[in-house]
Amino acid sequence: MEMAYDFAETKDTAIIFIYRPPVGDIQISPVLEGPRRLKLWNDITISLYKDVYPDIRLIESRSRVEVHLRKVEMVRWGGINGRPADKPQDDSKETMVEDSGDEENPSVMDLFSKIYQRSGDDVRRAMEKSFYESEGTVLSTDWDQVKSKKITRED
Repeated sequence: MEMAYDFAETKDTAIIFIYRPPVGDIQISPVLEGPRRLKLWNDITISLYKDVYPDIRLIESRSRVEVHLRKVEMVRWGGINGRPADKPQDDSKETMVEDSGDEENPSVMDLFSKIYQRSGDDVRRAMEKSFYESEGTVLSTDWDQVKSKKITRED
C-alpha cells in the first residue's frame, strides 16, 4: 500500500504529514527501527536523513496524521531523506519552517498547526498558498486576499 505524505521541519523537529486514504482505516503507529528508520505501519518504512530521538509525538485528525520527530542534530535536512526541497519525491511537498528559537514558549509550529486544524477550507488554502509562494516568509489566513495574487518573499 502506498501512502501520500508531506514533510516540514524546524531546526529541532522533523514533521511528516501522512494523508489517510479515503477508504479503509489505517492505524499509524510509528516505531523507530534504529536511529534512521521509521516504521509507520506494517511494511511501510521511511529512511530518515539524520538521527532522531525515540520520543515520537502524533497529532491525528480525520484526514491526516502528523508524526513529530525530534532531531538529534539541529541541522536542516531539506527533505525526509535529505533530498533538496526543490526535488520532492512522490509529488510530496517539502518545506522548511523557521523556528523562533524561543525554547520556553510552545512551538510556533504547534500554534500554526492548531490554527490549521481548527480552520475551514478557505483558511487552510490561504495558509498553504501564502506559505508556499513566499518560501516560508508569509502566512496569511485570508483566502479572499491571497487567492488572486502571487505572494512574494519578504526578507
